[in-house]
Amino acid sequence: MQPNTHPGGKLAAITFLTMADRDAVAAHIGALAPDDRAMRFGWSGPASPEQLVRFATVLLQAVHEDPSLVHFGGWDASRQALLYMGSFHCPSPRERTVAEFSMSAVPSARGGLTSEVMAWLIPQLIQRGYRKLSLVYENTNPAVAAIAARHGFQVRSNGGVSFGTLDITPQAQVARLWLEKLDAFLALVRPALRSPGARL
Repeated sequence: MQPNTHPGGKLAAITFLTMADRDAVAAHIGALAPDDRAMRFGWSGPASPEQLVRFATVLLQAVHEDPSLVHFGGWDASRQALLYMGSFHCPSPRERTVAEFSMSAVPSARGGLTSEVMAWLIPQLIQRGYRKLSLVYENTNPAVAAIAARHGFQVRSNGGVSFGTLDITPQAQVARLWLEKLDAFLALVRPALRSPGARL
């Protein structure tokens, strides 16, 4: 797991999710309204605790079938409850630089979470070689539509479905430039550091 703290934010940490987090994932899915659960996970029917655990198990095991699939979650201060859960994967082998993104948040934690998540998510995507982030959502989902508009996604609609795309190449270029400058700086200071008594 790779945590990321957010001082002053709603999320105490964001981590990758594994089978060890199964019960928290099940509780998160169970906390969603049926309509939200249907839009995010395709399941709107009654949900017993046992069904939720089985569903969470299948969800987390799916990473073995799709190596590009990554689940992550934003935790509350107790690190027991998932306020936010997201996933990304590469939907097409022909477009290996495009990651499709989906997310859900418990009702009590909505409002402002996505900005925290995006600050964590984009570097993760860049590190994996992605250059575009996509969202696919129904036009009847105003919450996701608002997220797409707020974060600069280019959106096109086809029937009742919208497709949003965010170009993250500029961020990748900035990160690459910063690393190049860091390498150049280290090349300058390494000889000095090798001298006796050298200190930073």
